[in-house]
Amino acid sequence: MTKTFGYPLDGFNPIATLNPETYLRGLVTTTPVDFGSLVSGSITVAAYEDNDYVKMVVMEALPSSGNWGKITPNGISNPVMINTGTQNVDFTWATPPTMTAFREYAFCLIFSGSGDYGLQLNGESNAGIKLLSENDNNYTSPTDYAGSAPATGTALAVVLTYTPRPSNVFGYTGWDAKYEEGFPDTWGPASTLTTPSDFASIVSGSAFVSGSSAGINVKMVIVKRSDLTIVPNGVSSPVTLDSGSGKVYNFTFPASPTMLLNTAYTFGLICDSGVVWYDEFYISGDGELVTDSSNSYTSPTDPTDAGIYSAGNFKPFLITYNLTGSAIISRSGMISEGLVIII
Repeated sequence: MTKTFGYPLDGFNPIATLNPETYLRGLVTTTPVDFGSLVSGSITVAAYEDNDYVKMVVMEALPSSGNWGKITPNGISNPVMINTGTQNVDFTWATPPTMTAFREYAFCLIFSGSGDYGLQLNGESNAGIKLLSENDNNYTSPTDYAGSAPATGTALAVVLTYTPRPSNVFGYTGWDAKYEEGFPDTWGPASTLTTPSDFASIVSGSAFVSGSSAGINVKMVIVKRSDLTIVPNGVSSPVTLDSGSGKVYNFTFPASPTMLLNTAYTFGLICDSGVVWYDEFYISGDGELVTDSSNSYTSPTDPTDAGIYSAGNFKPFLITYNLTGSAIISRSGMISEGLVIII
């Protein structure tokens, strides 16, 4: 089963002209909360000569760092040939771009030929829609976006097709790391997630982690947010970083941590040496970042003296869990049928 997001044609479709080769235009939009992987993208294009080519480039928007377009791994699509006239163009990727749910990405077009092109615009207009525009890129080897912040108000009519992620996960994860750093015997920076209404038990947790060197040992520690005490069995088995460069690591637990559904828990990492960095999934708005600098990798302790800082919604962890069943009674007394709530 696949789903779509983006902005389809809606009957109000002025043409935005686009010069070739170095000009790049893109729609900035947010992936759905159930996003799993990108299947394809499509847009209507008007071309004025035959045998030209166009690519779609997926870039992660990182507004908090002032970078509106960093090409994701595998983010450059297969080239598609276009001819004179107006046509719908479908883009695919040899390997799905590395992306995550509920995150801003720019879906950009860049052309090979010497003529002008037209891109269909969606007529919806509001401050939440962003249009990326750069005049100094390269069709043969597209580069990260180096332009200014996107204009707002009118969207490219780009439709993206995706495969939903499995229903038994919650949280978020990314791929760029090196946003928040952890030091030896420091728990955190940690973030708070709420278990879904059909939660039974944790299977594993994952995060994109890089380190100052190979050989650093890292554990995941889960605490109950209400009192900052480690949950029973809440310390994972150690994971050893196999290189300094980042990748997704999976954390498992010797015994199932004791946790409840619909309850807030704070997830953090602790290392034994060096420095580790992990991805900062940032959603604007109220939130917190939790750090305890007086802890122990060997024997983690309750981080009851942790510092709690306002830092947006910092959520770098993806949690896989076992389901309770198709119908459960929540603690509030309401009935949920197979519903996964992602916070």
